[in-house]
Amino acid sequence: MKVGELVEKMGLTVFNMVDEKDDIFSFCASDLFSYVMDKAKYKCCWLTIMSNVNITAVAKMAEISAVVLCDGVKPHQTLIKKAKEQNITLLGCNLPIFQASAKISQSL
Repeated sequence: MKVGELVEKMGLTVFNMVDEKDDIFSFCASDLFSYVMDKAKYKCCWLTIMSNVNITAVAKMAEISAVVLCDGVKPHQTLIKKAKEQNITLLGCNLPIFQASAKISQSL
């Protein structure tokens, strides 16, 4: 799946888009940075409710294609700025993480 396809299928809000043609090979849903750093695969999409600016560092280190803030969480301008600086695609979804994961699973 491509990032742009995910945005379209899920009706996601785009806070920062790096490349809509970037690949997504897997998904990871967690709010623990250490878990994501251990379990996230190359070019995965990370679903979280964490809006801490440190998600950009984790996303960069884990080579994540996109971060989706679930449950209607809105990023602070500081997070959006950091995502732009670090070339991190940052998206938003109004669904809780579980429902977002289920909807993604159905669309694969």
